[in-house]
Amino acid sequence: MLVRARHTQGGERIEQMSTFTLIPGTNSVSLKTGILSDANIYIIASNGFKDEIFVSGGAYTFLSGQNSTVDIFETKSYPAQDKSAYPEGSLILAGGVRMEGKLNDWITMFRSLTPNTAPVDLSDYESIRFTIKGKGIVWLRIEQDGVINWNFHMKKLVLENVERTYIINLKEFAQREGSGNTIDLTKIRKISLVYEKRDNMDLSNYEVEIKNIAFLPKNNDKKNTASELPREYKLSQNYPNPFNPTTMIEYSILNHEFVNLKVYDILGREVATLVNEVKSPGTYSVRFDASNLSSGVYIYRLQTDSFTSTKKMILQK
Repeated sequence: MLVRARHTQGGERIEQMSTFTLIPGTNSVSLKTGILSDANIYIIASNGFKDEIFVSGGAYTFLSGQNSTVDIFETKSYPAQDKSAYPEGSLILAGGVRMEGKLNDWITMFRSLTPNTAPVDLSDYESIRFTIKGKGIVWLRIEQDGVINWNFHMKKLVLENVERTYIINLKEFAQREGSGNTIDLTKIRKISLVYEKRDNMDLSNYEVEIKNIAFLPKNNDKKNTASELPREYKLSQNYPNPFNPTTMIEYSILNHEFVNLKVYDILGREVATLVNEVKSPGTYSVRFDASNLSSGVYIYRLQTDSFTSTKKMILQK
């Protein structure tokens, strides 16, 4: 079995050859490839049988109004995503895109979740995480199948030409025209990023980059199964860091005990209590929202009956 795969859209293909012994009937084969953009899989049997399979996790595309241009659309230069940087069970999208051009009416960048933009059920996911850099007002859209007149659920972002990583709860996305219909996460076709001239009257040329997109699961705070129980107490560095305005904090405990996780400012004043309850052994993630806090260094402290640990994090607005 020969696999020719790409970690990013349009990037260099990486070849991997594997040999399997199959038994009569249905066989299950697992290939460890990491997070891919797409791959061609060539099956060559000892009896001369050959076949080919194409797999993809979706792709970046764009549309523009009659008076706007897309002069650069770059997808090749992104490294492979690191699965360990995300909570277990995250849906991680390979690659990223950088766009440049002239804005005179509108520009839309799309990221499909499947090769044919078929709807995907995202009801097991709570939030979307991504890193973005650009200037002006953009709208991040979650495109639900069946929505008419392009009235998709979206979230307004004000970009200040500084690279930032966001974690946005999917419940925060609302239809711009204000119909009041809640998003149906069982029918999501793609996500998109929209620049409109009416929001950016002083912006003639745009440049924007979005990468490291992932949907984070609802069960971030669910304990691990018995085979996955941690071997040590641990308080991990928050991610992303620096952050604005939300970040994730992961910790592991070995015993069934009371857990307290608090955040303090640099003067030692308590600003948030994230966990204050009895927990079973396992690894947990908790989201910290600093929307109401000022930029600066903050300290988070995990305390149990058996373990105490403190780390610093940076809020950069």
